[in-house]
Amino acid sequence: EGSSTNVFVVRDKQVYTAPKNNLVLPGITRDVVVNLVRSCDMSMHEEAVSMEDLTTADEVWLTSSTKECLPVTQLNQYQVGNGEPGHMWRAVYDSFQALKSQ
Repeated sequence: EGSSTNVFVVRDKQVYTAPKNNLVLPGITRDVVVNLVRSCDMSMHEEAVSMEDLTTADEVWLTSSTKECLPVTQLNQYQVGNGEPGHMWRAVYDSFQALKSQ
């Protein structure tokens, strides 16, 4: 987690983010994205995410109030997935934008 962001990891078509507790930012955007992942019929898991999870992920996203849902394509020297925003991020991002326009 960042000082103002939450991280989401996609691996094998499963979405993971750390559970809300005293160690994790209780982000409003995080909660919206968790709900959107579920509404897109994607598997959502709230459990700890390790550095290994990040470096072997198919997709990584950051959420925050100012950035909404942002794809990460590189972490340090590691390329995330194929180096492009993933299709699961795109589905959630599009749903986020549709929700905002309601």
